Order: sequence, then C-alpha cells, then structure tokens
Amino acid sequence: MAHEESTDLGGLDLRILGRLLGYLRPYAPWVTLTLLFIFVGSLARQAGPLLTAFAVDDHFRPGIVDGFGTLVLVYLGLLILQFALGYGETWATNMVGQWAMRDVRMEMFKHLQRLPLRFFDRTPVGRLMARNTSDVDALNELFTDGLVALVSDVVTVATILGMIFYLDVRMGILTTLCLPVSFVATVWLQRVTYGAYREARTRFASFAASLQEAISGMEVVQLFGSEERRSRSFADSNDHYLEARLLASRYHSAYFPSMEMWGGLLLALTLWYGTGQITHEQMTWGVLVAMLQYVPRFFMPLRDIAERYATVQTAMASSERIFELVDTETEATGTHRAPQQVQGRIEFRHVWFTYGDDRSDDAEWILRDVSFTIEPGQSLAVVGATGAGKSTVVSLLCRFYEVQRGNLLVDGVDVKDWDARDLRRRIGLVQQDVFLFAGTVGDNISLGDRDLSRQRIEAAARNTNADRFIRR
Repeated sequence: MAHEESTDLGGLDLRILGRLLGYLRPYAPWVTLTLLFIFVGSLARQAGPLLTAFAVDDHFRPGIVDGFGTLVLVYLGLLILQFALGYGETWATNMVGQWAMRDVRMEMFKHLQRLPLRFFDRTPVGRLMARNTSDVDALNELFTDGLVALVSDVVTVATILGMIFYLDVRMGILTTLCLPVSFVATVWLQRVTYGAYREARTRFASFAASLQEAISGMEVVQLFGSEERRSRSFADSNDHYLEARLLASRYHSAYFPSMEMWGGLLLALTLWYGTGQITHEQMTWGVLVAMLQYVPRFFMPLRDIAERYATVQTAMASSERIFELVDTETEATGTHRAPQQVQGRIEFRHVWFTYGDDRSDDAEWILRDVSFTIEPGQSLAVVGATGAGKSTVVSLLCRFYEVQRGNLLVDGVDVKDWDARDLRRRIGLVQQDVFLFAGTVGDNISLGDRDLSRQRIEAAARNTNADRFIRR
C-alpha cells in the first residue's frame, strides 16, 4: 500500500492557478465573450433599482403619467436582456469548462500510459481513479462556476457601489466602510478552510482506494470470511473523509449567518439614515427606495465570494494532486529504432535487479549477477521457485523495469537505448494472468486497432487455436 499522501497546508498558489488557467488559453475567444456577458449583464441587472428611483421621483410622487410607459418598456427590455446575457454566459462558461476538462482528462490518461510499471506497483488504482474523477470534477466546478462566478460577483459589487455613489456619495462611503468587515471575514474563512478541503481530498483518495481494493478482492474477502474486518477498514476511511468534510462545513456555518447579520444591520442603518435625510430634504424618496434594493444586493455577492473562493480552494487542492501525477517522471525511452527483421539475440551481462529502492549489496536483489546468452533460434526454459525471478527476466527484456546493475542487450544493443515501444512490438509475450477489456472478442484481439481487418483478426484467432472456442 502506498503511503498516505501529503496534506501540508498552504495558501493560494498563483503558480498553480496560472497553470490551471493555461487550459483555457486555446479557448480565449470564448473566455473573452463570457467576460463581456458578465460586464454587460451586471450593468443590466443593477439598472433596475435606478429605474425605480426615477419612477418614484419623476412619476409616483408628482403623479405624472407621461413617460411612465416608456420607463416600464425599458425595464422589460432590461429583463429580456438579462435573460439573454445570462443564458449566453452560462452556455459559454459550461462549454469552455467541458472543453478544458476534456483536455485535462486526456493529458492525464496519456501521461498514465507513459508511466513505468514501478509507479503502478506502488500506487493504488483507487487513488488514481479519484484523481481522474473527483479531482477533475473539482476543476470542472472551478472552470464552470468558481472563477466565472467569482469574477461576476466582484463586478457586481463594483457596479452596485458605483450606482450607490451615483445616487448619494455619503451613502456610498458608508457602504464602502463595510467592505473591510467582509474582507476580514473572507480571509478568515479561506485560512481555516483551506486545510480542511485539502485534507478532505486526500481522505477521499484513501476512501476510494479502500473501496476499490475491497471490490476487486471480493473473492478473497468472502473466501476467508473477512467481511467484518474489511467493513471496519472501510468504515475508518469513510469516517475520516466525513470528519474532514464536516470541519469545512462548520466554518461555513459560522460565516454565512455573520454576513447576513451585517447585511441586516446595514439595511437598518440605511433606513435610519435615509429617513433622516428625507426629513431634512437632502434625499428623495426614490433614492431611498433604490438604496433599500441595492444594500441587500450588495451583501449577496459579498457572501457568495467566500463560497466561490471555497470552490477555488477545493480546485487548488485537487489541482496539486493532478499536477503531481502529470509531473511524475515518465518511462525512459531510447532512440534506437529496430530494423525490419530483428535477429533475436538476447544477452544478460552481470545483471542485478531489485524492486525496492535499496541498491546496496545487502538489498533484496531478485537477480544477482545473472549472465546468459540466447542465440537466434535457440529455445531456453527458465525454471525456479516462486519469486526466483522468472517473470522478472521477461519484464526486464520488455523494459517494464530498468536494470540497476549490468547490461541487457538485444541484438547487441542495450535495451536502455532501444525505443521502448519499438522493442515491445517485436516481442511476443503470453502473460500468466489474462486480462480482457470491455468489448467484443475481436476488440480484444485487435486491442482497438481499427486498421486491422476482420480477416486478419480471424486469422490471428486461428493461428492461436482460439477460433474453435470463440465460435462455440
């Protein structure tokens, strides 16, 4: 079992964020269109209270009907514009997000196929599945909701402040004074929750690995009657993941009611201040009505910014794990290309090999100073007890693992200098354990190679005497 992954705490890493945004570079025109929708849509949404102020002061209070119908039509037009811009923004954002996620998944999958087998020996499959599913889903939320919504909320706050300053400068200053309170609360939230989100992602990887192992090894579990022990192990992983998620929820539970309280206090202060200003004829009723609409709208995006930031934090924790996988050193490959006809001379020269990291003489060497030569056309049987290194000899020949000492040569060329894929295509290997991919028998014989005709696939089945049981 691999060691538990690191959960060191950290802040918002701009380098990682910049690397994430790099996935949006191919779709820059769509991103620009989305930002345009955000800016124009924010102006359209916040024009409503301003129109209300004009309606109250220019029509309701003096009882003037002329021009009111035009104001209503403008308001209806703004509603239609908001719908169109909102639809366009959501559609473009989701399209860009899905495209970016497709690119992330493909990059991860292609990289996985280039990793050495030693990596898969030490990394549980469930953990890799978690990175390709839940961690990628977290990035999907970042691209389709987190970043765009965060930008939208910031633009909304700026637009509302601009409207408030336009209507009443003193009220704008009073509203601005509330920004430091919101900023402090948001900073506090991101500091205390970042570790919880990162821990939760790590715990989920252990949880997924435990689930995958239990399902894959169900035959062993049932054979030895260890259901209860596996259940306790799974329950431990499940509870650890639950604790990390509840910790983040606890902080959120304290943050949002406090923001609601500050919003209510500012609304009450606005009503008290506006009433006094109207009494002294320094503010109109229309401006007060508009202010009573703007103040709740002002705190809604402030409250949401913390939630969007939490989405960014979750994505940052996931992206660290994704980039850790993507940055894992791939399998070394040489440049020697095989000729059309390989002679097949195999030579082991004083080969030493161990699956461990210890390279000292006292290490658990599977092969110790092994030397032999197989000439073209010669057959060789390797016989030995389990663990003696029979399969290891074939794995080294196919360059699944690298020799630590000595040399392994094919046709006089060290396997380290061979192009790994070119070498393996010229080696026929019948494995001990059979693995079937989902699909038809033909798909498994061709391994998905669409260039192979049905005749060639059937010929391969006949040559291996598999056609008889396939036809049955």
